[in-house]
Amino acid sequence: MNKIFTTTVLLTIAFAAFAGGKPSLPALSAPSACETLAVFDTTKTPDIAIIITSDDAETAWNAVRLGVYAQQQGDYVVVFVSGKGLDAFMRTQSADEQFNVERMSSTFWANGGTIYSCASCATARGTETVQSCTITGIADLYRIVKQSKKVLTF
Repeated sequence: MNKIFTTTVLLTIAFAAFAGGKPSLPALSAPSACETLAVFDTTKTPDIAIIITSDDAETAWNAVRLGVYAQQQGDYVVVFVSGKGLDAFMRTQSADEQFNVERMSSTFWANGGTIYSCASCATARGTETVQSCTITGIADLYRIVKQSKKVLTF
């Protein structure tokens, strides 16, 4: 039964696209203030957007490290941290920690980069601030993904 339903939905969407129409999607509830918050500078086109959703410090550190390297190559890079990724940025770290996300983020910032974080995700974690991050909403994540030349997820 599941396969038949899935196939029917996919065929309906494909037919609508082929026929030039748009399949109807379920309506979303009205967006919250967090979701419509927007601070991303749309006058700049990022060469690379890096989206971090992993709470693993090594993964987040390597993602930001790639951003630093790309900056050194002359690329305009933006980072967006969402979901569990915020945990890697909120974690208290010792100065000698091998994968110090805060220290790598500081280097990214010093090179002119901006790290955005999801306002709804921060609120869900009981905070309004995330170290090294500018709080913004899903509208900015959409703009960043739509406008960037390349998008990488970690």
